Amino acid sequence: MIAYKNFLGLTEYDEDEKGFYGHVTNLVRDGITYFGETEDEATRDFERAVDDYLDWSKEDGFKPRLKKKSN
Repeated sequence: MIAYKNFLGLTEYDEDEKGFYGHVTNLVRDGITYFGETEDEATRDFERAVDDYLDWSKEDGFKPRLKKKSN
């Protein structure tokens, strides 16, 4: 599990694609996915994808809804 700006990403290795795929796990409505040939590339793509999503939310005037943390 990786974290960036309150977004959580789950990354898994795909043997067929020889790369790391992931998705944001705590976003209520929309989906964010990312990829990298290495774990570091996937992490950088995760951060870029979150930043792009936040930019889009500002442009379109909506607030991202994140799932509440469970205790």
